[in-house]
Amino acid sequence: MNKLYTPSLEVAFLERGPADGRVIIFLHGFPDDATGFLPVMNLLADKGIRTLAPYMRGFGLTTFRDGSMLRSGDTASLIMDVLEIMDVLCIDRATFVGHGLGARTAQGLAALYSEHVERLVTFGSYAIAPPNKDLLPTYSILQENWYELLLKTPFAERILEDDMDRFARYLWSIWSPGWCATEREIALAGVVKSFMTQDFVEIVLSAYTGKGHDARLSDIQTTLSARPRVTVPTTIIRGGQDPLEPPAYVARDEVFFTSIKQKITWPDVGHFAHREKPAAVTEVLLNAI
Repeated sequence: MNKLYTPSLEVAFLERGPADGRVIIFLHGFPDDATGFLPVMNLLADKGIRTLAPYMRGFGLTTFRDGSMLRSGDTASLIMDVLEIMDVLCIDRATFVGHGLGARTAQGLAALYSEHVERLVTFGSYAIAPPNKDLLPTYSILQENWYELLLKTPFAERILEDDMDRFARYLWSIWSPGWCATEREIALAGVVKSFMTQDFVEIVLSAYTGKGHDARLSDIQTTLSARPRVTVPTTIIRGGQDPLEPPAYVARDEVFFTSIKQKITWPDVGHFAHREKPAAVTEVLLNAI
């Protein structure tokens, strides 16, 4: 485990590979943490690639330096975190790999700050902003995204504070139904401690409810809300068993990603492709860069 200090955060991060190697930065989602990328990072390190995976604000040992700072989980804040991390490490450009909330962040970074993004590898569909509010979602999409609706209810805070272990276990089980249950439990046991922080609940609620925006970043958040296109070279990885990737989302890839180099769907994989199929993900990344 490594640590660095940005103007806003004390950031815990994982790092593998030579200091002079080409850089890949991995951004994790919810409910997960940076350790999910370790199998892929270790394989890439053997190929001479430098890899980094920071713990997102509110997760694990990443903490706020200022106790009075707004606990915002909006995409603009998460993007600024990544840019500040790159600045501290003197990294100007990198390939980004994002999953879940991390995919939203990586896509937003690629759309607004493409000069810092060599390539993008995203697990799943365009996620920078929801579809136009004038377009009603299908009921099947609402059904699969029930957890996001739950996080907007009065029950959310209590679940995140008192029942996060069971909540995460249930989400993992339905999102990756084909993943070996024993392997899934072992992986989850190493992750749940990252949810036991004083800022976790506030950050997650902000990320999923849209509340708690940092007013200093309002211009960036407004630009993100307009659903900007991603123009950098992009690889999209999906699991065929992932219920969060309905055909309607797949169909709009070319609308939002204007430089798709490869689209991959593994039929036997669920939501956590990097955990379920690390060797195959590594091969995709090596080909992408």
